[in-house]
Amino acid sequence: MDCRNLEITVVSAKDLEDVRVFFGKTAVHARVSISGKAATATERRTPTDRHGNKNPAWNFTTSYTVTEAMVQGSSRMLVVKLYCDSNAGDIYIGEVHISLRELFESATVNSQAGLNEKGGSVGGGGPRSAVMISPVMKGGVQSLGSLTIAYSFGEMVTIDNVLMSETIAPLLLQRRL
Repeated sequence: MDCRNLEITVVSAKDLEDVRVFFGKTAVHARVSISGKAATATERRTPTDRHGNKNPAWNFTTSYTVTEAMVQGSSRMLVVKLYCDSNAGDIYIGEVHISLRELFESATVNSQAGLNEKGGSVGGGGPRSAVMISPVMKGGVQSLGSLTIAYSFGEMVTIDNVLMSETIAPLLLQRRL
């Protein structure tokens, strides 16, 4: 099974909708996941930014091991949901969905290891990275604001055993970075 490490940094959001009903600052956190059968198992949460109000900054980095089939297919999405902390529970602000394929195709090869002598990409197996700014959506309609993420795909590695992929793959991928 071919797989890669996907490292995502949720950098910041800008001009978010103010969802607070009463006075006070908007304290925002993000929940990051990869869509699919185990989306809740892949969810990671940023710390809450209590100072940025409608322009929070996190610089929160997390990583996932993704198979090449997930990257090349069009159904797997990176999902980032934004929430405002409240005493009555989290208030939904909006979300961003980006296909893993779009992320991969938008990224540029960032090391000479993935280039041929003419500077062209060799097989797409090398590390790639990019920064992307996406509009925040709410209910299928563009909401206020945008989200900035930085991300990188590690080199492709082949893992022969599914059990090994769940236990050792993250270690192998981190060593290669």
